[in-house]
Amino acid sequence: MKSDVFYFSFKKNKKSVLQYIDALYDNSKLKVNKKNALIAVKLHMGEIGNTSFIKPLFVKKIIENLKKDGLKPFLTDTTTLYIGQRSNAVDYLNAAVYNGFGYESIGCPIIISDGLRSQNGKTVETKFSSNFQIIKYASDIAHSDGVVVLSHVKGHVVAGYGGALKNIAMGMATRSTKQQMHGDVKPQIKTEKCSGCGTCVAYCPGKAITIKDGKAVFNLNHCIGCADCITVCTTGCLKVLKNESSEKFLEKMGDVIYAIVNDFKKPMTFFNFVMDVTPDCDCLDYSRYPIVPDIGILASYDPVAIDKASIDLIKSEPYYFNQDQNDFELAVDQDKFCKKNGNVNYDRLLKYCENLGVGSTEYNLVELTY
Repeated sequence: MKSDVFYFSFKKNKKSVLQYIDALYDNSKLKVNKKNALIAVKLHMGEIGNTSFIKPLFVKKIIENLKKDGLKPFLTDTTTLYIGQRSNAVDYLNAAVYNGFGYESIGCPIIISDGLRSQNGKTVETKFSSNFQIIKYASDIAHSDGVVVLSHVKGHVVAGYGGALKNIAMGMATRSTKQQMHGDVKPQIKTEKCSGCGTCVAYCPGKAITIKDGKAVFNLNHCIGCADCITVCTTGCLKVLKNESSEKFLEKMGDVIYAIVNDFKKPMTFFNFVMDVTPDCDCLDYSRYPIVPDIGILASYDPVAIDKASIDLIKSEPYYFNQDQNDFELAVDQDKFCKKNGNVNYDRLLKYCENLGVGSTEYNLVELTY
């Protein structure tokens, strides 16, 4: 059965983006029956230095709509595996305020929902999965009365792309479950291309990399699989080791997504912001040039459908020149993310989630033109 995905295009808009966000909200409201319900607004609030995360102005508009409906929203995210400004709740709160998500700007509090050091998680048994016995996801999300998931659609070095589905899996899981998902992801190095600059060493949370004789050397026993080294490498000498890594990673993400959605059983709705579509995720402390023009904003109750629609819209756009990425020509209807991120077959995640009953890859794209 096809799911409705509501959409407005930046190419055709004749009103303020904020008015279109109102219209998107009206078509995808949380189906919460009680007043004063506590609503988690799940989003990535950006690493300090990154500029491509969702604009606080857009987030504020959604918060205003939730409040008008008598709900009590709070912004939320979870802490990260990697070294940066979001690896514990204190640093993340400071980063969120720095990036414009403070109460005085947005009008609601921020709660880092997995706790100070990601120790606050709800345990869910996963008897359906061959990859996990249990998973854990953020307690404050689990105990909320509903979730609005706001996702910036962009590339990702291991998943291929990041959207609503990744925002559930990596975005809601505790660090222990994040680590389990990443466990099969290992880097492979072309030593002759390595300049010995040491950038990967500085970013490695597992202390798995050293520089010897002017080249990076890896101790994979210490590697936690975060793939940050691959993302920040300036010479292109690193890529994901192609054992079972990317396929297994996507399958594990699908298991975590199903476990969370099936356990939560309360209203969820999704907004995808298909703009500033960079090759990399917002976890970096910088942003590369977008790979396509800004496209629009989508809303749906179905996380699979909204991601599929977002990807299809990106495929339909011409490719932007990107000097940092060893530029190549991509025509309309070609897969930008697949080419950019090592031919990761991210369709596997969409189909896997569809088979588990999370959502549908079939959708009706309902364009708002008023």
